[in-house]
Amino acid sequence: MRGTVGAVARTVLVVGGFVALFGGIVTLAYPPLLSGYVGSSGLEGTRGTGPSVTSLFGPTLFASLKAIIWGMTTVAAGLAIPGRSSKRLLGEQPFTRRQRVMTLLGAALVVGLPNGIDLAVRFGVGSIGLFAAAVLLTLVGVVLVVLGTSGGLKYQPQARQNS
Repeated sequence: MRGTVGAVARTVLVVGGFVALFGGIVTLAYPPLLSGYVGSSGLEGTRGTGPSVTSLFGPTLFASLKAIIWGMTTVAAGLAIPGRSSKRLLGEQPFTRRQRVMTLLGAALVVGLPNGIDLAVRFGVGSIGLFAAAVLLTLVGVVLVVLGTSGGLKYQPQARQNS
């Protein structure tokens, strides 16, 4: 049962990560798709709201980049989840325990830490030290995700069997 739960969680995270990744890519290529969301979320600029905020370096750029980064991180974290199942789900990747821990801890730092800092800033805790620590830990998370994922996804061809 535990292996099936891991396989389902892995499949859901990978599919969700790809949806976020492709959504970020599409909205980066065509910013008017995201301008309605950005205009209503409080991220609008001082020049106006709605379709007038669809320049290349407007608030839609940051929302699209955020979706791309979260999508890639979610896919990496999903691939690191252990679990085997007899059902037609995404197969388990050959990660070692160390690589799994590195990838999942790095994903928590990359995705979770900026959200926690954002909530702290919104509730009035604003300091340069907090921001610097968050940036440093997020960069450490990126390195952990890259090292863990690149080590766990090495291609290992199987020997051909002659029949």
